[in-house]
Amino acid sequence: MLGQPVEGRLTVTEIEGGSGWNVVPERCTVTVDERTVPGARADLAAVADIEGVTTRVDQDLPPMACSDERLAAAAVDAASAAGSGRPERVVKPHATDAGRLAAAGTACVVCGPAEPGEAHTADESVSVAALTRCRAIYRRVAEDPRGG
Repeated sequence: MLGQPVEGRLTVTEIEGGSGWNVVPERCTVTVDERTVPGARADLAAVADIEGVTTRVDQDLPPMACSDERLAAAAVDAASAAGSGRPERVVKPHATDAGRLAAAGTACVVCGPAEPGEAHTADESVSVAALTRCRAIYRRVAEDPRGG
């Protein structure tokens, strides 16, 4: 919830290495996804001195926070009107292009048609009802003088 402390996360998302269950691999590659929050980043220097460990940043999406109170309020009101439960402003560690837009000076909110617990899973899907609600939210925000 907004105003609550939130921390970034490091999550192992891929591991590659080895050729069989009984063979000690010569090397292993681990992909780590960092979900950032404004003002906090992982300390890559912490592993720089470990023998055999190298790091590479493949994508760097900066964290973002909505800089426009009126836009954020318009989005919550639009979500309420669309009947999508009890919407609330929250702070979450996510990776999104909104960070790049915010860094360039564009006020952003992140709102999409995900069903709880389904985003970024092997069986990820979106219902037509969720897409319809999301369309209504986007349209209402665009038409709202506070957020459009």
